[in-house]
Amino acid sequence: SLAFTLWESLAGQRPLGAFPRLQTLCKCPAGIDTVLRRALAPNPADRFSDIAAFVHAFHAAARRPSWIAPLIGFLVLLSVAAFAWTALRPAPFPKHFHSGPVRLDATRSHFMRIDLTLHEDGHFDADIRTTSLDPLFGFDGRCHLIFRDKNGAILHRKSTAGFGVNGRFIPGGKSDRIDHWQSDIPQVIAARTVTIDFSAAANAGTIEDRMRLNRREFRRDLDEVQTGLRKGVRALSDMFSPSENPER
Repeated sequence: SLAFTLWESLAGQRPLGAFPRLQTLCKCPAGIDTVLRRALAPNPADRFSDIAAFVHAFHAAARRPSWIAPLIGFLVLLSVAAFAWTALRPAPFPKHFHSGPVRLDATRSHFMRIDLTLHEDGHFDADIRTTSLDPLFGFDGRCHLIFRDKNGAILHRKSTAGFGVNGRFIPGGKSDRIDHWQSDIPQVIAARTVTIDFSAAANAGTIEDRMRLNRREFRRDLDEVQTGLRKGVRALSDMFSPSENPER
């Protein structure tokens, strides 16, 4: 009678006929179904010998297994340890950052790409590829870097020296240039850096400014070419001039 009452209280229906498993009708351990079915056995010889044996079996089935509490404790400690390791471990180095195309003007004809490697001591190396789709005039500009932490807060600002493409060689063609830049930031900033914002701005604001820069660079290149030609002519002259040594 007690098993019948408990079943109806838990399942909301009477255990008559081929009644289903108790755990399909309510949230309870599977062992309780086994205990109640034994107490409800049609043959009295298959039931518990007395109420004390039934109550003991019911309590044992209702209790959590002995390994549940240690398992929960272990999982909690593991979660705490994983969180602490993630929060406190030093950031992996070296860190690599890639800017993608950084536009310098609204025409989108000039842009930079920066590949930067940051080291644990705060030193970083950067390859700056400058591209101009209008190399007749080219451009000269700087790249600005903003170092941010995991929350997006600004940690440090840095600007490159002037880099650019001189557009005086092949009008209408594509011109690329790669500059290598090395610099440093404080070590504590390097450890906290998660992202870098890249932006760029041209130093020569107008075509006239760019043309003046081009003329200056052209004169410099022309001087280097003339110096090389003079050295070549001098070398040829020395090669074919009469030797002061008759036996030569």
